[in-house]
Amino acid sequence: MKIISKLYTIVALLVASILIANPAYAQAERVKVAIIDTGVVVENSYPDAVVTRYDARPGREIAVDTRSGRQWGSKHGTWVAGALLNEVQDDVEILSYRVESKCRGNECDIRLREIYNAALHAVAQDAKILIISSAGAMPASVQDMFADIAAQGVHLVFSAGNNGGTSPYIRLASLNRDYIHVVGALDKDGDKARFSDDDDGQDLFRWYPGEDIHTVDPSGASRVVDGTSYSTSLLAADLVRDLRKPTYDLASIRY
Repeated sequence: MKIISKLYTIVALLVASILIANPAYAQAERVKVAIIDTGVVVENSYPDAVVTRYDARPGREIAVDTRSGRQWGSKHGTWVAGALLNEVQDDVEILSYRVESKCRGNECDIRLREIYNAALHAVAQDAKILIISSAGAMPASVQDMFADIAAQGVHLVFSAGNNGGTSPYIRLASLNRDYIHVVGALDKDGDKARFSDDDDGQDLFRWYPGEDIHTVDPSGASRVVDGTSYSTSLLAADLVRDLRKPTYDLASIRY
């Protein structure tokens, strides 16, 4: 038994030395996830979360925003971020982009120009996943521009909206099935949620739970929300887990 124990120790030390000597064996760094929405305030619930805030609202050059979280006009971006952190807190670095023009309560106007500019900025910061809050029509020309971003190996995650009809993102979902993800919401029974758009039976959307999603308020209070926006957080969490899997480059291993 002592011989076996010593053998296990030797093997463990050998594996540890290979992991240290070979970055190819090391687990990936935090995945940068851009949340293009209404701003994110999660430090009261997740004090160790890594978040960089950018102001990308109309009429401004995109810049780091260091102001107090109390100045954000809507909780929507925080709810999206909280649902993501609830799943993969230690695996993500969040890039938060404020892109709203004005808010009425928790409903905000967001223009495609600011969304697209923020997306380009996020890619330049090495974001690997973009969660994009948008509703309504998206012209084919803009969809093609997003497809160009996806062709760089960046995951784009769109909500299918809460309109209860056929989503305007059906064409977008077909442009790059590997990197463009349009997410529909499921109810607690696993059926399409009453508030979610659908893909007209074309099997183009990704379906995730959209009811009773656990997240946080800017104050730090826990909250349970419904909506396709929060389904995107769950899909993004799965993408993070996949990107965080260790990779093994056998050709580069040094023994």
